[in-house]
Amino acid sequence: MLKTLSKWLVGVLVFVFIFALGTLFWLKKGVNTTFGADTELVDHKAFARPMALTAITNISVLSPDGNAMLPNHTVVVDKGKIVSVSADAVIPSNATVIDGQGKYLIPGLIDSHVHLHKSPNDLLLYIANGVTHIRELGGFAESLTLRDEIENGRIGPKMFVASPPINTKGLVEGSIFEFLSHHKTVQSVEQAESLVKEFVEQGYDGIKTYHLEMPSYRAVNKLSVEIDAPTVRQFPLTMELTELKVTQQREVAYLEDIVSVLIHEYGSIIDQG
Repeated sequence: MLKTLSKWLVGVLVFVFIFALGTLFWLKKGVNTTFGADTELVDHKAFARPMALTAITNISVLSPDGNAMLPNHTVVVDKGKIVSVSADAVIPSNATVIDGQGKYLIPGLIDSHVHLHKSPNDLLLYIANGVTHIRELGGFAESLTLRDEIENGRIGPKMFVASPPINTKGLVEGSIFEFLSHHKTVQSVEQAESLVKEFVEQGYDGIKTYHLEMPSYRAVNKLSVEIDAPTVRQFPLTMELTELKVTQQREVAYLEDIVSVLIHEYGSIIDQG
């Protein structure tokens, strides 16, 4: 009887383990699908154009102060750079001429907070909509590759790539969290500092902080200043208002990050009636 019960118990434990493992992999696949891993990739090379000497004539351009459109201007572009914008430009004889009558030119737009995840097709959409610079706040290793390819001629916006988010979590919870997301977790100040150095060596332009404990948060910011890798994104959940005076964090991504500090300090407005 005892032997039968033991076999039954072992069988249940094996089933639970296999079920839990299968569930984790199913969730991981769902996350990757949401991130765009299963999306058919467009051949970006089909949209590439040689950077020929080009003159865009009869075009309306945005004034330097941004308050008006200036009609009938000519914009000359050479080797991918604007070399002149004027109403009486001399058009080089060997330039490709584009008639911009009835159309408008403005400086490239910047999207200061994006998440490409696993969707490089989006790079083409940014360019098609006039966005020529993006800031990836929480990148993958693939993001660094895309950034470098764009620098070497691939069509796409210029990219600032922050590191994967850094969190403080326990070993077991952190391992599961890392498996299901691209966040990185630490359990100590030393691990946090080591991860920052690793991210900088890999080529990330900045460090994304998330729910770090205060000692690790301070250490990460201090080290980031020393090695000139700006920190971005989120305050710790336990951060107090007095910390705002001394924090070395360079940037806050959401207003809610400050609101959460206010709520931690004073309680919510709803609770206070």
